[in-house]
Amino acid sequence: LKGALNFIIICWFVILLARSQRIDEIIDIDDKINSKDTDDVSTTTIFLSHSMINTSKSRFVASSDVPLLLNDIDKGDENRRWKAFLSWLIDNGTPLPPVTLAHFPQTGRGLACTTNLKNNEPALVIPYDVIMNSDRISHDTNLGNDLYQLDIEGAHLILSLYLLHEKHKRTSFWKPYIDILPKEYPHIPLYYSDDDLSYADGAILTKIKFMQQDLDDIVHAAKRLGSSFPSRYDRLASDEVGLKWAMVSVKSRNWGLNPQLPGSSLVPLADMLNHHPRLGKALRMQEDDYTITIDAGYECKRGQELFDKYYEN
Repeated sequence: LKGALNFIIICWFVILLARSQRIDEIIDIDDKINSKDTDDVSTTTIFLSHSMINTSKSRFVASSDVPLLLNDIDKGDENRRWKAFLSWLIDNGTPLPPVTLAHFPQTGRGLACTTNLKNNEPALVIPYDVIMNSDRISHDTNLGNDLYQLDIEGAHLILSLYLLHEKHKRTSFWKPYIDILPKEYPHIPLYYSDDDLSYADGAILTKIKFMQQDLDDIVHAAKRLGSSFPSRYDRLASDEVGLKWAMVSVKSRNWGLNPQLPGSSLVPLADMLNHHPRLGKALRMQEDDYTITIDAGYECKRGQELFDKYYEN
């Protein structure tokens, strides 16, 4: 009995030691940003260091572990989708970004720095190959050609139809990006419940009216595609819930990159940044290859939210 008791005590000691070593892996983010430099900047939850992403096929090889949210221990699916998304970006020419997916109390889902970034230092570099662009869809895809034959146009409409069409494919090139997009948008007026609508003012109701008109146009276009090319678009034409999701995804995340890149664009990773009019910086694009770069607009310390600026004031 005494031997068994000693064995149990030793086992508990080993478990506690292993747990202590695991805790040591947590990234220290106590060095929060100085308030005099970054007013109103949110800090995130603790991060945990996970195994390095497999980048054997990539031109850019990670040199350190990729930190993911500690909360992802309880959100295994989000953890998996985030890692698959990063691998996809890297495999298609994106340098390993110094950010991780995070959830902030004031701004919701966003990106947090995993290392200290200096003011004006490049933070995100997004190559053209992973930018979903309506003009590119119109000229380079079967869907674009079919829409042209039916004389259907509109940047947001084309992007919305293409997004859902690719979501329906099991082997879409865009699957890792589509999988990381929000599954719903409860903060968007078109998704308000009847109870929420009872408190909505005239401006909100007008916004809903215009959004519904846009959705009706997209549904009509999808049904025309389904009627003209049933073998290719029957599912697209019948998925009105998906069409609503796709339209809201585009309207809430699209970037206007004119004049360098005509039409509307979805820019993976960059579209996860939240807007801050003072701390964020607008993107810049290389005219030779359409690569997008977003610089840090302030000294963004590890564990702190990285912002961009959706528009110039």
